[in-house]
Amino acid sequence: MKYYEKGYFFAESVLDCIKNEYIDVVAVDQNDLPYMLGLPKSFGPGERDSIAMCKSRGYVFLSNEKKVYNYCKKHGMQCLLLPHILKSLWKENILDKEDVEELITEIESRDNTVITDKDSIFS
Repeated sequence: MKYYEKGYFFAESVLDCIKNEYIDVVAVDQNDLPYMLGLPKSFGPGERDSIAMCKSRGYVFLSNEKKVYNYCKKHGMQCLLLPHILKSLWKENILDKEDVEELITEIESRDNTVITDKDSIFS
């Protein structure tokens, strides 16, 4: 499928979660539009849609972008970065330290990203 060609190896897992109804798919509606219009143009359209939905519906936003995280915090939104999730997996004993380290390596390799603040995950 196309998502593999673009390097989105996690997409199949996400699609399985949607199919099994572990994840709900939601769309932007009229209540989200006022929030969208006030967001920085430097954010991508997907970020703007997602931030607007989270703001208007009281959802927690998950991002891997520090600028988006800072914006959300400044505007009173709950927002998590990937290291927060990884730390919670370890602290809540969902995964042990070695498994989280392995997951970090896999994320960096498969998604061509760098998790810069690894030390904070295990502190």
